[in-house]
Amino acid sequence: MQSNLDSLDKNLTDLDLKARKADGSKKLELTNRATSLRSQRDAFAADVHSLDTATAATWDQTKARIDKEWSNIKSTSDKLVW
Repeated sequence: MQSNLDSLDKNLTDLDLKARKADGSKKLELTNRATSLRSQRDAFAADVHSLDTATAATWDQTKARIDKEWSNIKSTSDKLVW
């Protein structure tokens, strides 16, 4: 999961760079999307850390939720950066 967070951080850096180079409404749009994605990243990171305290009874459910969350964030991130 840490490598997923690292990958997302790189995409956020790339998105920030695009926003700095953009003008007008495009700059505002990219900045807003970066802010939104950063919030999703922070929530994901907190959920990843919750795996440390997951019990055997809740592990599978927690892991499945985090995997789905990662898939959604990754898809959003890829669309924004590329």
